Amino acid sequence: MDMVEILRMFIYSERTGNWELHKGCISATLPFLAASGHNLYVKSAAIYLQKMQELPNSNPSVERFFQEGHHVLRRSQKFWAGLSPDLVIEQVLMRSIKTTGGLTRGRGMTDVQRAQGVLSMPHCARINEAMQEVTSVNFHTSDQHKELGDTRKKRDDSDTHAMIEFLNQRSPFAQVKELRNIETGVSGDERVNADKAFDVGKDILQSMEGNKVSEYVFKKSRQVITLSSKSSVKLDDDELKVDPQLLFQRLLAATGGHYPDLTEVCKFELSSIPTSMFDTSGVMRLADKSSLADYLWKQLSPSEISDDSTARSVVDGGSLLHKIPWNRGDTFLSICRMYVDFVVRRYPCPTVVFDGYEAGPSTKDNTHRRRTHGITGTRVIFEESTPFRSKKDIFLSNNQNKQDFIKMLSSELRKEGIDVKQAEADADVLISKTAIELSRSQSTTLFGEDTDLLVLLLFHADENCQLHLRSDKLNNNQKVWNIAEAKRSLGPNLCNLLPVIHALTGCDTTSRLYSIGKGLAIKRFCLQKLYATLQMFSFNAVSRKKKLSKLEKI
Repeated sequence: MDMVEILRMFIYSERTGNWELHKGCISATLPFLAASGHNLYVKSAAIYLQKMQELPNSNPSVERFFQEGHHVLRRSQKFWAGLSPDLVIEQVLMRSIKTTGGLTRGRGMTDVQRAQGVLSMPHCARINEAMQEVTSVNFHTSDQHKELGDTRKKRDDSDTHAMIEFLNQRSPFAQVKELRNIETGVSGDERVNADKAFDVGKDILQSMEGNKVSEYVFKKSRQVITLSSKSSVKLDDDELKVDPQLLFQRLLAATGGHYPDLTEVCKFELSSIPTSMFDTSGVMRLADKSSLADYLWKQLSPSEISDDSTARSVVDGGSLLHKIPWNRGDTFLSICRMYVDFVVRRYPCPTVVFDGYEAGPSTKDNTHRRRTHGITGTRVIFEESTPFRSKKDIFLSNNQNKQDFIKMLSSELRKEGIDVKQAEADADVLISKTAIELSRSQSTTLFGEDTDLLVLLLFHADENCQLHLRSDKLNNNQKVWNIAEAKRSLGPNLCNLLPVIHALTGCDTTSRLYSIGKGLAIKRFCLQKLYATLQMFSFNAVSRKKKLSKLEKI
């Protein structure tokens, strides 16, 4: 917040022409610039500040001129109309050079032409004013501040509500021990000290005192460690921070013509982490699971996806929890009854299967953190009569809260004669197996949104099953999968390898590969007939080393 306040005060000083506030903001910015590694800005700003503080003695007339607010430029005498000189240069001088009739548009950029262009601008301004007077067409603006207009007010109101909603979902005051990015949920370890940027920068500035500008060298090891710079390697017992992008650029530059064919170099990652699998924040790339279902859907004919009559229903409990909004003030029992009424009204002869949240860490923890943005709601002890006072998303972000609510909801569902199951952890396998077992004796429909369910059904189901998979969303483009027909149409080879292909190209437990889609991967596997190669992933007898060797060749 200190940096935000400095920025606000700097904008205020520029807009109003407050010279003392301008110098104060530059001084307050120096520690943060030094801590973040903006070394040239630190040197330039420090020299600038020293010279400006000497103005009362070295050049009193310029000091008085700046004290009157003339260190900024104005196009009008409005209070909030000050503009920084570099901004005006871009808006006026550079704009005139680069627009139609400018120096870069055919007139040339020689010394003579540049001098003529700059020196003629004051005369052009007077001619412009004279033409406005002759034609009685004047350019002027209202004295009313533009921020007071209806359009600006509406936009400000919209932005304010968007910011409030953002902070409500990602509270910066959550009781967590480590530093956390409230947008991505990425957490820092004990090495991250971005919260101490002012103290770190102050130490760097003190080390600069008494040194010559041209001789002082900044040390990267003295800068703050941010969430994005956690990557490090050990070299001779020294821990070095690694910037993946900078490392890639330096390695590429080091080739220096030694490799005429850069494809030989780019066979390697050239970075501390594989950027093809991790994004800039170090988090696994988000898998595009729905693209797999879209590709498979296009391979089926209408006759293979039309029939959706059913006698039994299997409901994904994780998806069910998000179907109904919760109202503040309602008791937890009344919330459970809303779910019960919804299930009874919506699904014929249902079986509801929930995830479990008591098994501890799992391979899907990365996906869970991404979905909750790293937020964990506070633990809530509640009973049936307890009124709900929080927000649904925040309440359910705490696994213990979710587990307790599922137990209460399961009890209410069973009172209505509804079959309920709960897995120890992720329920996708249990949901699929439950639907397959029921489909052996009667027509069954599985209601769920997850592509993982489709992959599991196509892998485990029999070709004679009476099983359908459909989304629970009410829209005109709803997809209904006839699993038996789809399995026969896609073929046993593809159906048996779908879990492997799905995992290799990104799912809830693995990272998406950059620029390699699931449809493209399936086409390649089918075209090159790699079924036998992928089939070995299903056999535990094959060594891990052999599997990796085969995978690298793919």
